[in-house]
Amino acid sequence: MTHDGMRIGMLGIHYPSPHRLSGVAEAEWEIGQAAALGLRALHHYRPPVDAPPEELDRLGQMARDAGVELECELPWDVFTLDPSAAAATRGKTAGVMAAAKRLGADIVRGGYGCITLDTTRYARHRPLGRHLADIAKTVGETARLAADHGLLLAVENHCDFSGAEIVRILETVDLPNAGAALDTGNSFPVFCDWRADIEAMAPWAIATHFKDMRVVPNPHAGVPFTVEGCVLGEGDIDVPWIIEQLRAHSPRGDALRLIVEIGWPPDDPDRDTGEQMREMMRASLDYLRATLS
Repeated sequence: MTHDGMRIGMLGIHYPSPHRLSGVAEAEWEIGQAAALGLRALHHYRPPVDAPPEELDRLGQMARDAGVELECELPWDVFTLDPSAAAATRGKTAGVMAAAKRLGADIVRGGYGCITLDTTRYARHRPLGRHLADIAKTVGETARLAADHGLLLAVENHCDFSGAEIVRILETVDLPNAGAALDTGNSFPVFCDWRADIEAMAPWAIATHFKDMRVVPNPHAGVPFTVEGCVLGEGDIDVPWIIEQLRAHSPRGDALRLIVEIGWPPDDPDRDTGEQMREMMRASLDYLRATLS
């Protein structure tokens, strides 16, 4: 559904099928469910790169017929600082881009994503400036490959760096097809002010993950608070304010896609995980519709 041009969508793997599906069947499920939920956008996480071209064309037509715009995920290893791993991933990355183009997507997205302590902004053995410069190099290589396929590259703040540091990477890359994939909940694990991250990244945001987090008591002694994922609107981010910031400052303005993600909900041994995710997704989508309307 479109409100003032903004398109509501979802991260498809967070509305999982009750049954295990092949790559093509998973894409069919996600597109079909997005349409059934009245959505206009889908972040498809596992493009079926090995599917025959005619199958990719069929899936692309299915999405167009449903009025669902697609964004596709890149392999996370594409941004690794390990040269051998990056080289091994490059062919797969190109394959995902080719499949995304065939599916009719206009954006491929991903991020540094090396979320161990030794690879975040807190890595003590690597000066921060050098760390960001090395990441910018791999982001630039990936952006140029995306441009060869006629695609935009959206780089996520993925529990690794602050919004200002992601912008520093994009300024270093300085390519017209490279922008930010703004995740509204990923400031919390990096101990960053989510408001500052939004303000820094909004002028670069060409893609989003709308995810909410709430601060809760920490069950471990010593540190009083931790965070957990929740339904959009039930946490500590100010969704209406974020939407206004993006509407005012994003290069896409009112045409920006607002993609709902369900991030790290508390474990519930009495609930089926898949149904819990689907229920939280439906509630989050209802909240976002009400907020935009």
